[in-house]
Amino acid sequence: MYFERNNQSGWPTFPFEAVRSESPVRKVLLQDFYATFRLSQGDIFTQHHLMNYLGAAYRHTLGQEEFMALPGLMDDLRPKIDALRPPPKHAPQSEEEIRGQFSAQWNWFQGSMSTDTTHGSPEIFANGLHELAKKVIRLDMTYITKNQGREADMGDGHFASLTREYLLDGRPSGSQIFDGMFAWMRQQFIDQSPLAVWDDLSNLADVWEYKHQGETFYPEAFTLERQESDNLRALGHIGLTVPPRT
Repeated sequence: MYFERNNQSGWPTFPFEAVRSESPVRKVLLQDFYATFRLSQGDIFTQHHLMNYLGAAYRHTLGQEEFMALPGLMDDLRPKIDALRPPPKHAPQSEEEIRGQFSAQWNWFQGSMSTDTTHGSPEIFANGLHELAKKVIRLDMTYITKNQGREADMGDGHFASLTREYLLDGRPSGSQIFDGMFAWMRQQFIDQSPLAVWDDLSNLADVWEYKHQGETFYPEAFTLERQESDNLRALGHIGLTVPPRT
């Protein structure tokens, strides 16, 4: 599983090494950058938070020489950024607006690689993921409670929930590093960690099910894993253990 604790460093284990073995770093950079637009759902502060997360992930998984080479590589990729276009179902914008947004956010992305927002602390990193989980859930709530939902169809309708798709159901987000981030968040909810924002999630579930009559917000696999975790905790309280699954 992504984000298992590294006992020596205290840092989670990132999926970046697997990505790098399959694709050149330049391709991974572009995939991760592009994914921040969808996952931030139009909120620039959330997008910057996602980019800061990427900066920390790259910083703590790449070797120093590789990490120090990123600024030059990102400069070389500037022509590709200028040529990027939003997905077909994106809200209408002029060419000038699109180029300006991609260029400005690429500048921020470059900055996130040069500033260690975690100050070398895995605890600060984990708290940052906690804040990101809250932002993703609350953005979903903002759009789902609108009369017409999102202006753009996110692929699962105007009342889709990215929380449900990526955090709870584990669907691919277009970036393996972000898939790892959502897997970490999901585990906090399964384990009922203090970092799990249950009230926000429960409120979102109620509204989503109202907008999707006859459907269940929580995927079956997530519900079963949470129940199993609850059972294991209950047995632990009375001094019993359960043999591992075979």
